Amino acid sequence: MVDPAHADTRYDGFIVYAAFDDVGLRMRYERALCARLIAAGHACTTMIAAAPPTREQDAASRHAASRNSGAQATLLIEFAEVTGDARRLLAGGAPATRSV
Repeated sequence: MVDPAHADTRYDGFIVYAAFDDVGLRMRYERALCARLIAAGHACTTMIAAAPPTREQDAASRHAASRNSGAQATLLIEFAEVTGDARRLLAGGAPATRSV
């Protein structure tokens, strides 16, 4: 759903954050979405590049990384179901690249 106040806003630069505990999985999903955005002509960086997981991260540090990245918008990826078969299948596979 698009906020009516921002319906005409166009974004060119993005930072992608996959909110997963598994760093390898985060990296795969963030890179896959950035690759799609870059292929469409947009600037994109991953949160894992902007805020490397070499130290503790929290909402404040990720927010600062988003602001400092120069991105106009942050795209958040989360799994609706974090346990069970769906999570296992998603974690074991490659990120989806098909638009829904």
